[in-house]
Amino acid sequence: MFVLVPAEVPKARFVDAVPHALVGALREHNATHAEAAQIRLRMALHAGEVELDEHGVTAASVNLAFRLLDARPLKAALAESPGVLALIASGWFFDEVVRHNDGAAAATFKPVQVAVKETSTVGWISLPDHPYLLDATHLSTSPPEHAVTPDTPSDDHATVPEAARGGIRTVAPGRRRRPPRWTLALGAGALAIAVGWSLVEMTGFRESGQPEPGEPISLVGEAKAAGGLEFALPEPLTSGAEYDALLRTNDPAYHPLTSDRFVPVGTVAVSFQIKGNRRTPVQITDVTPEITSKDPALAGTLVVYPPPGGEKPAIRLVANLDDPQLIVRDPAEISTAWFAQHHVELAKDENQQFAVTFSGRLAAYSFRIVVEYSTGDGARGRLVIAGKDGLPFRLTGKPADGRYGAVYLPNFPKSGGWHACGAWAEDRCTR
Repeated sequence: MFVLVPAEVPKARFVDAVPHALVGALREHNATHAEAAQIRLRMALHAGEVELDEHGVTAASVNLAFRLLDARPLKAALAESPGVLALIASGWFFDEVVRHNDGAAAATFKPVQVAVKETSTVGWISLPDHPYLLDATHLSTSPPEHAVTPDTPSDDHATVPEAARGGIRTVAPGRRRRPPRWTLALGAGALAIAVGWSLVEMTGFRESGQPEPGEPISLVGEAKAAGGLEFALPEPLTSGAEYDALLRTNDPAYHPLTSDRFVPVGTVAVSFQIKGNRRTPVQITDVTPEITSKDPALAGTLVVYPPPGGEKPAIRLVANLDDPQLIVRDPAEISTAWFAQHHVELAKDENQQFAVTFSGRLAAYSFRIVVEYSTGDGARGRLVIAGKDGLPFRLTGKPADGRYGAVYLPNFPKSGGWHACGAWAEDRCTR
């Protein structure tokens, strides 16, 4: 499909709005169609002088758009990407439009050499729905020289490639030309019918260059922490309201007490949801615990819960607070730092759920979670996540000698609530 866009349409929209609208339309189409009917696209962007008359269009810039579209590096980029769209911009378009547009994520574009037929030039590839890792080094260097520039019209009448004609006819040599008009030449793969829909829908996007309010990412709701089967207190619990409440609990499910003083032993799973707040994807580069205090393991009281019936919490990431490196790892490959091999992109209003299981044996820890991210313009930031009312999450290991001042066990499967360990003959009180 070949599209000419009038000069009055801002060029920036074709890098900070149209690709993401097109990706959304493609995903929607692919989600409801069989594999044979699903679509993945290549797309090329260039701007230049274009001549129009009643017979059609002629321009060197049009030819360059199709040379870029046919570039071998672009085809390879789409083949290697799990995404649905690969975009290439001409060197001129990148330097004049992408490089200076905060919403275009210029640091995720990758320069490549394009050699198609008689054309040899530099192109810049972007994968809108599966971006390259941020690399701002090329943004601080001088723009490379380009073989073709949009303000140098060809002396010859360019012919639109056969695949692009579709009713657009070229101007014959010798025909009187109309005054040239500055427009945008955009080439896309033959199946890119959805581009027309994207051009209509893009009018609702914010103009580029306007600052967006708020932080690039934010926490959705509250982070939730769930302990395992054992909870501890710093002192022996033998009387008082908490003790009475514990003994009165005879719910077969044995839900953990609501008091924040009960600290999970061994592991705590923290789930939280992050939302993207920018037109262009924000890349989450790491998630790490930040320890706020480290004290001896709690040895006052241990409350032991029975295993839940038929429930097994889903675990996606793990982190060991005893490890000085404090790295979030892949539970399936414990030696691997998960974010060293993966990155998470959040488009505007897109949410991502995380579930991290933290462990610790050597101490009683208080900690928060730090989410590091990079924006499309290369800026870096961090979002700090804490528990209810801003309090840190807590986790404790077991005392070194395995003994507590008091241990309470549920009368499971008998009824009647918890009892002090040793009240039943079958109790095993040394832990």
